[in-house]
Amino acid sequence: MSEAQRRHADRRWAFALDGEAADARRLLQHGTELLRNYRFFSRDAASLLAVLSTAAEKMLKLTVGLNA
Repeated sequence: MSEAQRRHADRRWAFALDGEAADARRLLQHGTELLRNYRFFSRDAASLLAVLSTAAEKMLKLTVGLNA
């Protein structure tokens, strides 16, 4: 792989990583907002837990991927 191809691959990897991190941040923000407005267990619990668990999973995958 040439130097130019390696730099291009590194740049693509960085953009993908930035997008994934931004997605995780938005999910955490949305989960926090849902938690602030949490009123009724029967109505709000499923969506709150789904958003927060998805955010936690995405953060875990990013962490594992960066350590690999």
